[in-house]
Amino acid sequence: IGHLRRLDAFTEAELRIKFLQARDAWFQTLLSKVPTNDAYQHASKSMELSRVHLFDIITQYRAIFSDDEHVTLTRRNLSGLFHSWVIKKVMSFLSSLEGDLNEGVGGRLDSLLSQCMYFGLSLGRVGADFRTLAAPLFQKAALQTFT
Repeated sequence: IGHLRRLDAFTEAELRIKFLQARDAWFQTLLSKVPTNDAYQHASKSMELSRVHLFDIITQYRAIFSDDEHVTLTRRNLSGLFHSWVIKKVMSFLSSLEGDLNEGVGGRLDSLLSQCMYFGLSLGRVGADFRTLAAPLFQKAALQTFT
């Protein structure tokens, strides 16, 4: 990114978009390689990949595109871009998790719940804690399992 800034080939907004597009394409490639034949394994592996890599992408973005300067209207819009991207990634994860939970994970629901809460706590360190959104998914899965 530093090299691209020195070349002055892209505006700041374009650099941010290009960064998110490139990281997102790489991240989606990783997720697409997770086998889907076992719902528990898919949820567990997707969760682990998402926890590690989303945290890294968020940390990298914040390090590269520091918004500590005076916030202008343009900076707020750029910040909103990143915020929207993070929300989209979290909602995509939750949607995938819901699908896996609906398929049934057997007696391993508690393991996934623990892993998911750890993931939410991890993202909470960068301002993206989603645990309150995940809890109803596990409640629904538990009711389906035990009724």
